[in-house]
Amino acid sequence: MKRAGKALACILSAILLFALLPYLPARAAGTAYYIDSISGSDETGDGLSPATAWRTVPELERITLSPGDAVYFRRGGVYEGTLRFDQCAGAPDAPITVTAYGEGEKPLLTTDERAEVMRLFDCSYFTVSELEITAPNGGGIWIDARTGPSVGITLENLSIHNIQNYKVSARDGLSAGA
Repeated sequence: MKRAGKALACILSAILLFALLPYLPARAAGTAYYIDSISGSDETGDGLSPATAWRTVPELERITLSPGDAVYFRRGGVYEGTLRFDQCAGAPDAPITVTAYGEGEKPLLTTDERAEVMRLFDCSYFTVSELEITAPNGGGIWIDARTGPSVGITLENLSIHNIQNYKVSARDGLSAGA
């Protein structure tokens, strides 16, 4: 008798789960990309796991980010160059995320060029967190909407310092730089 009761309970639980499944919120899993300036490899890495991480920022130019995708920088690493994200759109329930992984100090994103460290042009639902950003000759994070609105941009728990904020000519004459 106990066995029949357990079987009935399992069947009823399964029916309830399948009945509620269409009402559960869906969240896009997305693809995770890893960059590790300490032990990553641009030659042999595919960027899809901490063990096969890329070493440098330019490898990101090979991918197109989609809702739910994430870019992870290894903590304790130093990453040079400009991260350019153009026309990338996450979704309200699946933003594109750029953040840190591992243990230790925040990843340091920097450039010695007269450029910004990160550029978000025509991007929406994009989260940047847990990074240290510095650009002694350039700018920090430049967010611009050239062809339409940029909404849902979240910047959280960032350490930003030593930013020169160089002058640029903006398309609308309202911007003084990155």
